[in-house]
Amino acid sequence: MTSTTARSGLPLLAAAQAQKHVTHNEALIALDAIQSTRILDRDLTAPPASPADGDTYLVKATATGAWAGEDGRLAYALDGAWNFFSPFAGLIAYAADENALLLYDGGTWVGVASALDFDSLSKLGINTTADATNKLAVKSSALLFDNVGSGVQAKLNKNAAGDTASLLYQTGYSGRAEFGLCGDDNFHIKVSPDGSAWSDALVIDGTSGAATFAAAIKASDGSASLPAYAFANDATTGLFRDSANNNAIGFSFGAAQIGVLGNTSSGSTQLSLWNNSTTNNQIATYNGSATTAPTFTIRRGRGTMASPALPVTGDQVGRISWQPLTNAGAGTFTNAAQLRGILTETASVDSAHCGMQFQFWACPIGSGTLSEIARLDNESGLSMFGANTVIGKDRGIWLRATTIAGAVTPATAGRLFYHSDAQGGVGEVAVDAGGAWRHAGQAAVKRLTSDADASYTPRADGRILRDLAALTADRKLTLSTTNATDGHVAQVTRRGSSGGFNRKVYQADGATLIATLADNTSADFIYDAAAAAWFQK
Repeated sequence: MTSTTARSGLPLLAAAQAQKHVTHNEALIALDAIQSTRILDRDLTAPPASPADGDTYLVKATATGAWAGEDGRLAYALDGAWNFFSPFAGLIAYAADENALLLYDGGTWVGVASALDFDSLSKLGINTTADATNKLAVKSSALLFDNVGSGVQAKLNKNAAGDTASLLYQTGYSGRAEFGLCGDDNFHIKVSPDGSAWSDALVIDGTSGAATFAAAIKASDGSASLPAYAFANDATTGLFRDSANNNAIGFSFGAAQIGVLGNTSSGSTQLSLWNNSTTNNQIATYNGSATTAPTFTIRRGRGTMASPALPVTGDQVGRISWQPLTNAGAGTFTNAAQLRGILTETASVDSAHCGMQFQFWACPIGSGTLSEIARLDNESGLSMFGANTVIGKDRGIWLRATTIAGAVTPATAGRLFYHSDAQGGVGEVAVDAGGAWRHAGQAAVKRLTSDADASYTPRADGRILRDLAALTADRKLTLSTTNATDGHVAQVTRRGSSGGFNRKVYQADGATLIATLADNTSADFIYDAAAAAWFQK
């Protein structure tokens, strides 16, 4: 029979042993040292100077002093002396300075947790009770999944595509939000007001990655410098809510606003783009068709989008405006020129009846008010400054009709007009000679048939006068200088039988006689502008 126990090495009493109390006390001391061992420190190589009875230490290698040669053993202080005990496999000790529970595995002290096997646990509750459904239950104010030197990843694996792998958020154990693979392999973000009725706020297609939102995406207003909707690689380029322009959509590029879209402060829905350099807005199309080209379309109807109505004659279907900056401080732009599309259809508007007219408007120099310059339509052709046709549908040129002494005075050489009162009222084309009118074309004939004095007004009366009157006395013909230009020629012919009475031709003063024409005679008279008088050729 051995004298000590096989595992702990406790002394055994021998048969008929004297002083049994000594051996018994040694066993009790050993039990006190190794049973539920509390180690004060395991990092010392020399014993402390004044240990209390029961203080226990784990002797570190290369120990000195009273611990020399006792490396790895438990040192137990009692009555000013040290008692040493060897640990055995399976011994558990509490390291007080480390607040750690240790296990001796036969060669090394390790943490007790490393020796525990948690594989294939049927359920686990931490600070709460797990159940058949929630096999892992944790009741805590926070959870931490830490890394071991690199990344960390949590996995939720479902059995089949029709199953669900998700995270569910609850209030009072009633679901309010959920995200994950919910009933398919697309990624869902769902919400519920009561835990029963659920709505997909966002679904991301598992194949294409396309995102479908159940409602509008809401963001902060943002600004031109920090747009609400920006790019991942450029936080200063994107869209924002432009409060200065009636909360329209603002466009920013590089922290600067470059445009706006919406119902702006001017009261109209518009798209405006701007920058600090030359702006080139382009539309490009590439195809093999001779008729397919980039198209810019302006559409107009009456009523509302919900209840549309047809436009009517005179409605502006669309317009393009050119606006210079007219107030730098206020940033004001003013219409200076416009191209307008005006509905001119006289029948009810439909796909076969939608006659249109283009109008060009511009501000005169010294004015900020638009006035019409030209209009173009299929009925009247090209008109200038109102309903004044210049080139008709038949491509004929229409001259402005006026009178010799009308509103237009000769001033700029080369202009063409139609004088309705020229050539005795027959009318004739008049050329502005830069200070006087020149008429071209076949000369009109003025006939004198009354037995009375008469007068001749150049251009208004043509260039040929035929005197057919039966005179009963000498009668005067006064040549007026009105409308007369240098070199103007008047041809006067006296026909008939007047019993010896004559037609006497006078200067414009009616007193200076130039010539006397008897029956069946004629004479030409030419006007000399320098002399301001008529002369017989």
